[in-house]
Amino acid sequence: MKVRVLARDSELYTRGKKSENNHAPDAHPLKNLQEYQRALAAAKMERMFAKPFVAALEGHLDAVSCLARSHKTVQDVYSGSCDGEIRFWRLGTRVCQRSIVKGHDGHVEGVAVAKDDTYLLSCGRDQYIKQWAVEKHFRVGLAAEADIENRGGVIHHDLWQDGAGSVGSIRPVNTFHDPDGPLFGVDSHDEASRFVTAGSRVSVWDLSKTAPVAQMASGAGGCVQRFVQWSPSDMNLVLSASSNNTVELFDVRQGDMVQSVALAMQSNSGAWNPMRPFEFAVANDDHNVYTFDIRNFASAKHVYCGFVHAALSVAYAPTGKELCAGGQDETVRIWTHGERFSRDVYHNRRMQSVTSVLYSGDSKYILSGSADFNVRLWKANASEKLNGAVSRKEADAINYRRALLRKYAHMPQVKHIQHQRHLPKYIYNMNKQKLVHHKADRERKERGGQIIKPLRQSPIRHTSVQDAAKPKVVPRGQTDQDPQDDDDQEEDDNMSSEASDE
Repeated sequence: MKVRVLARDSELYTRGKKSENNHAPDAHPLKNLQEYQRALAAAKMERMFAKPFVAALEGHLDAVSCLARSHKTVQDVYSGSCDGEIRFWRLGTRVCQRSIVKGHDGHVEGVAVAKDDTYLLSCGRDQYIKQWAVEKHFRVGLAAEADIENRGGVIHHDLWQDGAGSVGSIRPVNTFHDPDGPLFGVDSHDEASRFVTAGSRVSVWDLSKTAPVAQMASGAGGCVQRFVQWSPSDMNLVLSASSNNTVELFDVRQGDMVQSVALAMQSNSGAWNPMRPFEFAVANDDHNVYTFDIRNFASAKHVYCGFVHAALSVAYAPTGKELCAGGQDETVRIWTHGERFSRDVYHNRRMQSVTSVLYSGDSKYILSGSADFNVRLWKANASEKLNGAVSRKEADAINYRRALLRKYAHMPQVKHIQHQRHLPKYIYNMNKQKLVHHKADRERKERGGQIIKPLRQSPIRHTSVQDAAKPKVVPRGQTDQDPQDDDDQEEDDNMSSEASDE
């Protein structure tokens, strides 16, 4: 007898356990909460390991006025000071390799290295431009003097005391004189034989000639040019700023100014974006840094805020994604390209006005020259590990934390931790005053430029003195505040929170 039954394997339709767990990270029910906690921890770790200061390059006897770096090596840096001294530094050893004590009679206003690193140009208020051979004047004998470098020794060459042919004597290769007045900036051309200077006018020079081959002046007479920079893309364009508060663009082929824009105050320094050659930035006396596009010169493309005093110098990173500036408030600020407020601010207890800033060739370091006679070396990213090898596992963890910070940067706690900075008390007080001035200016514009703020109008226009003296009764749940005042208060709260975060 055959009996037909239905037989099925129970493992095909029964669970192995009461609840099934999906171990995929994307399907975790608490994924967002876990990531937020990790982002919060990453923000705290970033601030905990933030140690931006690396070293102070000491040796100058007066304020450092200008900086320049080599175009072929990362570690070669040149600096000029207000006593006429020019120094050559090696960032690897962090000591001065050469020092020209009397390179100029007075302030050294600018130094520039040729694109092929064959010579160095310097200019000063003594109306002279001097050409120095890099290999002959700065790098000669470095291998034989390694023991002196390790002991922190400095080899001095006095231009005025050493006689020609004596040991240690040094003379510039060429000397050019500008009789029109002091010089405030110099920059070298891609062609090794051309350079440009800023003085009473913008002058284009040739190394084979003692007089400028072209001179260009701004529209207003009696003004001086504060700085000068060749365009990295079109070497016929020259950027400069005049003491009449204008930023100007000159064309060497036309021999005249082609574009200009007037700002509220004077611009002290400028820099071209190396990756966006049609953009440049200027540091202004109104505490801001402005970026312009030469294709639309009418208004600023971006405004970078944060300083409480004049911005004295500005420099772009070689990547073009960041820029830094030094100010008279004794701080160095770093901005991400396109963001209004600085992502970081560096200060030191003994640091004074930052007269010049410079990025290293690998974008890892920032150099600042200040009025306290020091050149300081900072990390471009304060919490980045720069010493020692990084394993693959550690690199993956760092990239994961950075991705989390980018994803949750808008969260209040993460944003507060990332933006919080301990600033000197006077900067904090100046920020509060700027908030008050900003609010007053906005109110003045809203009331049509009136100086005296009008009294708040009541719903009844015609009231007697007795009625005005009576207390005003406001129904419960209502206020006598205007909606526009609520918007103004919200904007002030946002600005005050940003100031408190700093």
